[in-house]
Amino acid sequence: MTLQDLGALGELVGAIAVVLTLLYVAAQIRQNTRSLRSSTAFAVNQALAEINGRWVSNANGFTDLWLRGCVDLDSLTPLERERFSRQAYDLLNLAVLQFEAEKNEIGDVHIDYIAYLCFLVQSNAGLRQFVVGLGGPFFASEELYYRILGADQKHLDTAPEPE
Repeated sequence: MTLQDLGALGELVGAIAVVLTLLYVAAQIRQNTRSLRSSTAFAVNQALAEINGRWVSNANGFTDLWLRGCVDLDSLTPLERERFSRQAYDLLNLAVLQFEAEKNEIGDVHIDYIAYLCFLVQSNAGLRQFVVGLGGPFFASEELYYRILGADQKHLDTAPEPE
């Protein structure tokens, strides 16, 4: 075997090694993407379970306070409004988490939580008042803000008023 033959053999082995390496990296990327999607879904579901746990346990009458605030935010005392606000922030942050996951194509959430939040906000005057009071800068994007309100991005007044 000549030196030229050995060089050609080396090139062939090198090319095969490169192809095998690329296949391995592609498999690792696919596995990482699946893992990321799964952990995102788990994080959203865990956060939702925690939020729902507060309602179910009804600690210190929280469920009653939440329902009153959803109907009429102004009916709450300053302390009640603060408790309501913390819960509403948790709900909105969960929507932001799902929105970012969808935007980055890593969302594999089996429940469309944003649609659920849209329903809550659009059907509860107090909760809608809270979201409008925050304004678009609070959100990951104005697109999410207007989506939650059910409004055209240019005209907030096109959002349907809760019944």
